[in-house]
Amino acid sequence: MKKGSSYTYNNGVGVMSKKINLFIGTLLALTFGTSAAFADPIETYIAFNVRSPAAVVGALDSLFNSEAGKGSKVFLVRAIFDGDDPATHFLVSDYDSFADYDKMTASRVRSGGWGNAMAAVNAAADPIRSGIGVIRADYGEGWPERDNYVMVYSLNVTNAAKYAKAFDKLANSDIGKQAPGVTRLMENRSAGAAPTHYVIMSAPTFAGLNEHLEAMFASKAYEDFSDDVSDIRTIVGTASYRKVKVWDTK
Repeated sequence: MKKGSSYTYNNGVGVMSKKINLFIGTLLALTFGTSAAFADPIETYIAFNVRSPAAVVGALDSLFNSEAGKGSKVFLVRAIFDGDDPATHFLVSDYDSFADYDKMTASRVRSGGWGNAMAAVNAAADPIRSGIGVIRADYGEGWPERDNYVMVYSLNVTNAAKYAKAFDKLANSDIGKQAPGVTRLMENRSAGAAPTHYVIMSAPTFAGLNEHLEAMFASKAYEDFSDDVSDIRTIVGTASYRKVKVWDTK
């Protein structure tokens, strides 16, 4: 992702699947409605309550070391602080665009390897929910390849364009440019009323991530940002995750 990339806003609706017989089937159930921003990067996720992390990682290792796993970028994170969320892990897939999503989903549907791998995952984990998000602004680098920790803020935003403008100003401020990893704004396209957006911040260490957050919250740039968005943004949740593993065969 290019440093300081930003993307256009359009409204859309996704469909959340509550079951996962196969990972492929869940991805097919995630629709993205109408949008002119087909070139925007997207992420899909499945939240699991994992009973055997080693079995899940082993199944994914086998998949991505095979022909069936080529062309994918998938990573697994473990929840460390997430309130009362029953999910212990999230399996996330990155796509360059909706067209890339279509291409990869069609390939997975034809692949017996994906079906076998996800059957093994299902034997070791219970799916809880799934979702899809569009990356609207992206700054910095390091997640998930280098960085080990990520903080996710769940937001309700009533004016997406105004919030994105204020977010861009904060990310390009002196304190924003000191972020130890990625600073990202995502639009939620999954079913349900909340949240509408996510802010994601990453770092190599948990200490480094929180040190930057403390400095940012104390800054004049963040004070100005808060004034700009106080009437259009509500923080509805905060969670922290640690990276387990990345499989990148693109």
